Amino acid sequence: APALEATLPNRIVVDPGMAPGTALTDIAVAQELLGQPGLLSRLIVAPSQPLGRPPLGDIAPALVLRPAQGGSDMGRLTDSFHLNLTAFGLLSFAVGIFIVHGAIGLAFEQRRGMVRTLRALGMPLRRLIWLMAFELVALAAIAGGLGVLLGYLVASSLLPDVAATLEGLYGAQVSGSLQLRPAWWLSGLAIALGGTALAASGALWRIGRMPLLSSAGSRAWAMASGRNRSFQAIAALVLLLTAAALVQLGHRLVAGFACLGCLLLGASLALPLILDRLLSVAQWRAKGVAWEWFWADTRQQLPGLSLALMALLLATAANIGVSTMVSSFRLTFTGFLDQRLSSELYLRIDSAEQGAALQTFLVPRTDAVLPLLSVETRLADL
Repeated sequence: APALEATLPNRIVVDPGMAPGTALTDIAVAQELLGQPGLLSRLIVAPSQPLGRPPLGDIAPALVLRPAQGGSDMGRLTDSFHLNLTAFGLLSFAVGIFIVHGAIGLAFEQRRGMVRTLRALGMPLRRLIWLMAFELVALAAIAGGLGVLLGYLVASSLLPDVAATLEGLYGAQVSGSLQLRPAWWLSGLAIALGGTALAASGALWRIGRMPLLSSAGSRAWAMASGRNRSFQAIAALVLLLTAAALVQLGHRLVAGFACLGCLLLGASLALPLILDRLLSVAQWRAKGVAWEWFWADTRQQLPGLSLALMALLLATAANIGVSTMVSSFRLTFTGFLDQRLSSELYLRIDSAEQGAALQTFLVPRTDAVLPLLSVETRLADL
């Protein structure tokens, strides 16, 4: 009010009931003071209007009528939970890829003698690979179908309780029944088949590249795995550098998730290489033939165990991710309820010290104390 009185010739009336930083005046006076005659930037249209009122489109054709929209508390509450579930689903898929890759590698390890015998008897390599691929597709289709069916049973059994909880807490009407859509079946089967193809591609490629008579030797499979280490090292280095670049350049949520994904995959790919270097150093520094033999044999087993170790690394990260997701959703939910549920008594204090003293006094005398903290500051001169 003092600033307006110093700059405007109009009479200023101070009303204690007005919101801070707000001035009310006639439309014509506001247009004249702003130097914008005939311009209306925004109007609040009352629900009931007098009879014979001219259409608003004739008076202000530049304005657009927009109905009042209230924010959805449920949407804001569940967005973070859906985001965490999506991220955890991608992480679980990555862990599953490594586990299935390890299982397929173990199955092919057990079939090395059979592969050599069939090829020595004249079985074409192309036909052998196609038969193994068909076997994997059949197993993936059965597993994917069972997975979608079990997921539907779990979701349908939990949905009525979830719907009752949402209706009781927020008054949100949620259907208690679940419809099994064909898109869900197809997407589940596509994920299963795509993941199996990605996990089995390396093992099938190794079978096609190895010599005929050496396909049953442990050393041959170890050497075949060792030839891929250079590509694995390059991929790990590229992923780790990409994660570092996203830390510096990324400023959005998608960039954050991409950074975490690159970091996890890069670390898992680098783990066997780091272990191989450590075993090599231990073998070089070994004292005696028995210890050198021990470290050499351990290093030879590394290609068969590397996938299991990588899966264990990602599974540990998934475990940490689940704990973080549950705790963050619990904190969000508790904060939401603290701000939504009404208390029997509200006390306003002036400092954090008073708040701590008051909370110490009230905790043994009340059922619940829910502090709400607020700070007044200036953002963009407002």
